[in-house]
Amino acid sequence: MTSHASFHNQSTNMNNLWFESHKALIMNLCIEFDAIGRLDELTNKYLGKPLKLKKLKDPDKPKRTHSAFFYFCEELRPGIMDKVRKNGGKVNIGNVSKELGSTWKVLSSQKRDKYITMNVKDKARYQDEMEVYNN
Repeated sequence: MTSHASFHNQSTNMNNLWFESHKALIMNLCIEFDAIGRLDELTNKYLGKPLKLKKLKDPDKPKRTHSAFFYFCEELRPGIMDKVRKNGGKVNIGNVSKELGSTWKVLSSQKRDKYITMNVKDKARYQDEMEVYNN
């Protein structure tokens, strides 16, 4: 992982740890002084809302596998979109997706085998790349 991403992710973890530890401290004080009803009020007053920091993804991590349906869509989508454009209609991604889904449902298992084979090859690629990445 790059140093910037690693530093950011460590900072995110520290921020969460800091917030939770201080929230626990306020809760212990509320218990000590018999003021449990004021826990939310005091937490909001002294801590505010927790920061929502997302961890950065490692750019070196291998890309995940595509499903057989994804390969099918990748191959057929341009043709369907061209057909809609030739008919003078506006391309609606929702309608294209529905058509792809219905076509996939009625596709015979022999024709699906092509895409399933592509998926199996991609799974093997991903496993090999993950082994290299983890070691």
